[in-house]
Amino acid sequence: NATLGREIIPEYQATPAPRRKKVMVAGAGPCGMEAARVAAERGHEVTLYEKSSRVGGLVPLAAIVKDCETPELVDFVRWQKRQLKKVGVRIRTKTPVDAALVRAEQPDAVILAAGAIHPETELPGVGLKNFIRTESLYRKLDFYLKFLTPALLQKLTHLWMPVARRVVIMGGALHGCELAEFLVKRHRRVIVAHNGPEAELGDEMGRDDLANLFPWFKQKYVVLWPNVVYREITPHGLKVQQPDRRQYILPGKSVINTQDWAANTKLLEEISATGVEVQIVGSAREPGFMADAVREGVLAGCAV
Repeated sequence: NATLGREIIPEYQATPAPRRKKVMVAGAGPCGMEAARVAAERGHEVTLYEKSSRVGGLVPLAAIVKDCETPELVDFVRWQKRQLKKVGVRIRTKTPVDAALVRAEQPDAVILAAGAIHPETELPGVGLKNFIRTESLYRKLDFYLKFLTPALLQKLTHLWMPVARRVVIMGGALHGCELAEFLVKRHRRVIVAHNGPEAELGDEMGRDDLANLFPWFKQKYVVLWPNVVYREITPHGLKVQQPDRRQYILPGKSVINTQDWAANTKLLEEISATGVEVQIVGSAREPGFMADAVREGVLAGCAV
């Protein structure tokens, strides 16, 4: 509940809108769903657009990576779907938003919550089959969510995963460490290579989580390599360079990049050119956490 403790702050108060607007919300992740719900609750005519076949964004996938230890993630999506129906939000899946659609629909306002984008990794060897982008891995898992619940898919990943037995993960902050834990529990040998100082390992994770995770990594023979520069993806793993300029190939039949996230400013520029009022929020503005996305969704819904 993003408004908890902020009830008296005017920006978080979902007061009735002085004028009913036609509002397009692009992206049905946590931020977009919350923005659509709040805007409709205030009296606007709201349509929520999602390019994939389901709402929820990366939440169901996050539940899988966290081994469904946080069932409130899936419960949040179920709750939002009920609330969106209750306040009359129309949902259009398999419908990406672009400038042409905005011109055709002629809304009064657009809330851009389409999530982060995945720019190309500029390294030699990114075209090799053993290099896996985060987007590609999520897309493979997302396909099975059309037929399976997150809890069932999570169990099946113990039997099969679209990654090799030896894995190198690029990025040792929150996403990299969580993915490493997930893969180790599925009998993968993991090396985490981080292009930053050792103090950044596990960055943005809770203190208690870190206190438990790093000793567990040591028990499971997870190798942490901070302070490296990524040089090349090879068929045998990831070539890195240490501060002393020595280079090594960290062995792995799969190399997964967890750092390929960026703000979706290009879409903002395209929609702004239509002359329609537009807000960019959530990971589309700056890749971040679910709680931040929900909070920004509330603010966007209150501001429109």
